[in-house]
Amino acid sequence: MDEETGQFWDLSKLTVVAGTNRVEGPLMDNSPVKASINKVFIPKEYQPIDPKTNTHKSKEDILADIAVIQLNQNLWKFLKPTKISTIKLPKFNPQKQYNGEAKVIGFGAWAALPIFSFDNTYKFEFKIDGLLRHANVDLLDKETCNKRLNPRSTNTRVICGRIKPNPGDEDGPLQRGTCQGDSGGPLVKGNTVIGVASFGSKYCDDKKQPSIYTKVSAYIPFIMNAVKNLETVNMNVWPKNRPSVSKV
Repeated sequence: MDEETGQFWDLSKLTVVAGTNRVEGPLMDNSPVKASINKVFIPKEYQPIDPKTNTHKSKEDILADIAVIQLNQNLWKFLKPTKISTIKLPKFNPQKQYNGEAKVIGFGAWAALPIFSFDNTYKFEFKIDGLLRHANVDLLDKETCNKRLNPRSTNTRVICGRIKPNPGDEDGPLQRGTCQGDSGGPLVKGNTVIGVASFGSKYCDDKKQPSIYTKVSAYIPFIMNAVKNLETVNMNVWPKNRPSVSKV
């Protein structure tokens, strides 16, 4: 979905790529599988983030920044078990509190570099190479998160986290955080996906502002209804009235 317009992108122009750790560049895996999208299920309460202010467009403190994608092809028919596998879902528990460490995975930018103009303003240039990366994340409680300039963490259906800095660089200049292109990536604890990357610091640095993840355990009924292709009043489906495909 385009955050500025609130409209869905043309699904015919989007492709899901699986079974590779690089989606572009000279070192791209020669054997990824690509699949087209049939439907996208999104909670009706979804509230996009305004990219200009990095805040909600609605006054409601609800993100619901999660979706289920139904593909037109069955990935299991084309990929070996060594290239793709399943991951567990947590039990339904909107109030579940997480602590300790988790791991975030994503194809996002590895750096955000400021580009200055003659009028003393600047914008960021995001360095993206299409390589899948992962990092360990310290899970923060609400009180700690709020102290780090993130009052949106008062929402009980999100998880707040800070990517662990390298030893000796706790207060150094190195950027460590989710970045442009990481949204939608999984936050994994053990063999369970507990969160989905939503948004973070515009500087791609969790030292400045922790990253926020949608809490998967709060949306289990939505996920299971989407998997069963049950279009309920609590979700939006795009495109509308498109028939389902065989089990994917």
